[in-house]
Amino acid sequence: MKKIFKLIIGVVILIILSYGIYVFFIDCKETKVDFGKTFTLERFDYAKIGDEAIVKVLKIVDNRCKDKSCKVDGQYEVKLIVMNDRRMKFVELGSLSKSEMELGKLKYIVKLKEVDDGKNATLVLEKMEESK
Repeated sequence: MKKIFKLIIGVVILIILSYGIYVFFIDCKETKVDFGKTFTLERFDYAKIGDEAIVKVLKIVDNRCKDKSCKVDGQYEVKLIVMNDRRMKFVELGSLSKSEMELGKLKYIVKLKEVDDGKNATLVLEKMEESK
C-alpha cells in the first residue's frame, strides 16, 4: 500500500514539473524586433531584440488599490528576464515608479511603456551609449 501511494505521489510531481516546463519553455510566443522599437508581451512570452538580446516576461502583478477609500493609486509590477549571450538579469519595473532601469553589465536600458489591464506589457529595450 505504501509503495502505491509513493508511486502516485511521484507521478503527480512528475506531471506538475512537466506542465511547468511546458508552460515556461514551449507554450510561449516569440516576437522579433530591433533595439529602440516597442514590443508587447503577455506572461511567459519573449522577444528577440536584434540578434543579441532576449526579454521574457515572467509575471504581471496588479498592486492597484481597488477600494475607493485608498489614498495611494498603486501600480502594475512587471517581472522579467533580460538575457544576452553571456549574462542574465532579473528586472522588476512598475507602471508608476521605476518604469526604466539601466542594466549596467548588459549595457541595455529597459523601459516599461504601458500595461494593458494586467495582461500585456509594452516594453522597449535600448543599447546604452558608450561613455568615452
